[in-house]
Amino acid sequence: MEDRPESVEITSVSDGNPWGGEPSNLESGGTILSGSVASLGTSNGGALGTIYQQEQSSGSNVGWFFVGLILAPAAMWISSIILMEIAWGLSDTGEGLFMVASFLVWPVGLIAGIVWSFTRGNKYFAIGMLTTVIGVPAVMFLAFIVMILMWSGGF
Repeated sequence: MEDRPESVEITSVSDGNPWGGEPSNLESGGTILSGSVASLGTSNGGALGTIYQQEQSSGSNVGWFFVGLILAPAAMWISSIILMEIAWGLSDTGEGLFMVASFLVWPVGLIAGIVWSFTRGNKYFAIGMLTTVIGVPAVMFLAFIVMILMWSGGF
């Protein structure tokens, strides 16, 4: 098979301009689109980019997933608790600042971690963080519904 890409030219077969107006390249039978394309699957790149067995960063994908699932939320929780304790120990002048900071740790940490992970880090870290935010509460909610159904005799 040849290494050079194929050339593609698309021309019009219609006799008139369906939108009205001045004659265009469509009506004259000229070239609408032209260019070169490469066949899919001829190189390492897929339709959505290069596929890697493992992300470029160091560490295993499963390890990064569990760091995003357990360690990153634990670090955010601990830092939020520390800021809250500092706020409770201060007088009225600095209390509000540390209280707001303790509440902003979670949204800022999650957004920053997910953006960093999808742009420069390992995407499995972001998947772990999203599992913490979406998956775990969903499982807990479903377990709560099952518990209510079992308690009420629904099963």
